[in-house]
Amino acid sequence: MPTVHPFVFDGGDYDIQAGVSLDFLNRVIDFAITSGELPRRFKTNKSVVEPDLGATIGIEFECDFDVVELFSRAGVDRRIGIHIEYSGSIRSRFQLDEWTFSGPAGGYSDPALDESFICDFSGILEATADVSISGVGGAQIATVRFGQLLRADLNSIGDLTFGPAVNAIVRQIFERIGVVRLRTAFAFPALSGLAGSLPAPANEIFGTPSGQFGTTDLKVVGGQNAATPDEIHVLLEADQNVGHQHYSDVEAFTDGAFDVGLAVGYRWTRQVLQDLWAGGAIPIKFDDHGRPDSTGKVILHRVDFTFMEGSLQIHAQIGREVIGIPLELDATLEVAFRFSNDLLFVDLLASNIDINLGWAKSAGWAAVFFVVRDVIIRLMLRGVNEALDAWSLPLLQRFLDGLGIDLRQRFRLSGTPFQIDLLPNAITCGADAMLFGCRINLSK
Repeated sequence: MPTVHPFVFDGGDYDIQAGVSLDFLNRVIDFAITSGELPRRFKTNKSVVEPDLGATIGIEFECDFDVVELFSRAGVDRRIGIHIEYSGSIRSRFQLDEWTFSGPAGGYSDPALDESFICDFSGILEATADVSISGVGGAQIATVRFGQLLRADLNSIGDLTFGPAVNAIVRQIFERIGVVRLRTAFAFPALSGLAGSLPAPANEIFGTPSGQFGTTDLKVVGGQNAATPDEIHVLLEADQNVGHQHYSDVEAFTDGAFDVGLAVGYRWTRQVLQDLWAGGAIPIKFDDHGRPDSTGKVILHRVDFTFMEGSLQIHAQIGREVIGIPLELDATLEVAFRFSNDLLFVDLLASNIDINLGWAKSAGWAAVFFVVRDVIIRLMLRGVNEALDAWSLPLLQRFLDGLGIDLRQRFRLSGTPFQIDLLPNAITCGADAMLFGCRINLSK
């Protein structure tokens, strides 16, 4: 029997909890910078000419952001920090034309001058930002507002040493570059905050009555231990369940094993299943081999499921006429999930179906397929704004034959040239929620 690993966590009773590792977000930032999609180097210059003195003074300022990372603020739920390590140079050029002065005592000539100076510098900038989610015109908008400047260390400017007043001016310049210039370069809506739509429509999933969301929130949570990354969690509660959630109970769950995790609550998943069942999204007639058939003699009268500690129980009421006698049975199949070579396998742990009733076994296994793939996996992929392809007979047959299901997805990140490879690597159950985890590779 396969080993099962229970999903033990308290999600604060939210219907959907999407957890994103801060390590992964920092990889995204680094990829965007190294690929040239985010600016890394800032450069400006200024020249001053004084014709009466024959003088020209030019100053060129160049700054590189060597490291840009997000970090969490312990004990502050909706606040993240940004850490920037920068370096660069200030180049100054002083030019004086040859100057000749004639007077009663004779002439005087001052030779021309052309000297350049380079002052290298480096330092660290840290600031915090408050993140809020609000409804705007039917969409859920996440807004980031930069607030407190925590740190602005200027390690050196060449061999020069300045007093506190000059240091304060230099720090303000770096803050202006690090915050205002970035916003201006990307034409964000306002200098008071960076706003953007959430990656999936956070007010509706599936188009079902149970898929309408009444509240959306965000929480920054610490890793489970010092060796695991902190996480940012987007929290959603369906309209019909608002009031049951407990924000303070939300905790981390990626544990460094995957980049993005999506936990879906048992109560809400059953509500969605019933909507889909009533709406005809799940076939109800099958042939004796478990294949959907509008003229099939095997009828699926009811389907439901129960989350177990490490497994999923599928309950199906199946009927068929056998030698002219209507026969109905209540079937229960307990399954667990595992990944091998990037394919998902569903292992049967237990079943109460008589092995001699081949038609019931096939119909029960088909019910497992539609619950697992067209309900649970579909809503999990919807959480990352991806739609699952409609089921097909060859895909169902692979499942009925005990072969793996390929859940890998490749898509373009809207509004960017980035290509994302979504590589699911974990599906596990707990008594109150099911967890879907995946690694993500970025390319351009």
